[in-house]
Amino acid sequence: MEQINMANNDQQIQKNVENPEKLLPRNILTNFQETVDVIAQLEGEQWKSEQNREGKTVMTAVKTLRDLRPDASRPKNEHIFTISGIDKWHRYFVYPDGRVTFNSLHQFEKSEERDVARSLGFDVE
Repeated sequence: MEQINMANNDQQIQKNVENPEKLLPRNILTNFQETVDVIAQLEGEQWKSEQNREGKTVMTAVKTLRDLRPDASRPKNEHIFTISGIDKWHRYFVYPDGRVTFNSLHQFEKSEERDVARSLGFDVE
């Protein structure tokens, strides 16, 4: 199985949070490592260590995108994969262009995680 480089990038992430104008889009095709590292900021190191497995993981999301066939009938704003957070409570939607968003539908009304996700550059649904 292909290995994901999970090098710690905390210093760069912190720099980006302090300079939001320099945040890269959360996209596993164009900004893979930073996107994985930023999700790990929300989910923790255990989540990060489990991402080489099959299931609702980054590895499977990448495989799904690689196997995706162009389909003119698929709406561009319809997610094609869901990456689960550590307790399967948080969900990250992956779109055909590789964009990753934080899904807040499974959160309580006044969830701090939505604000944190926004501050880390995620679009929140």
